[in-house]
Order: sequence, then C-alpha cells, then structure tokens
Amino acid sequence: MLLRVGSGVHGDRNRDRGTREIASRWRELRDAYPRIVTGMVLGIAVLLLLTDVVLAYKRLRNEDIAKLYAMVPVGTPVYIY
Repeated sequence: MLLRVGSGVHGDRNRDRGTREIASRWRELRDAYPRIVTGMVLGIAVLLLLTDVVLAYKRLRNEDIAKLYAMVPVGTPVYIY
C-alpha cells in the first residue's frame, strides 16, 4: 500500500494551510508590486540623469580644452600629460 505524503488525519488541513500560505504570499507580492515598479523606474531615471550629467561635463571639458589649444600659436610644442 502506498501512502501519500501529507495523507492521514491531518493531511487535508495541512494542504489547506499551505494553500492559504501561498495565497497570502501572492497577495503580499501584489500589494508590493506598485512600490517595486516605482522603485525600479526611479532608479533607472536617476541612472539616466547621472549619465547625462557625466556626458555633459565631459563635453564642456573637451570644449574648454579645444579653446585652449586654439589659443596656442602654430608651431608651439604642446605636451600632453
């Protein structure tokens, strides 16, 4: 004779408790989902904003360096460190 795991006097009660536990976890996930999505969207927005700031800084710095090179007379040796 084969016995199922969880079979017996308390088998159905344990199965119901497991089902309720899974449903409870699923309900918690559904309740937390908007906060999870909001956090991810804000994180991506901050990352993109920081990337834009870094790229703008580099562009301005390169323009300043180009202006400095433009002021150097032709034929002057330029040493880059």
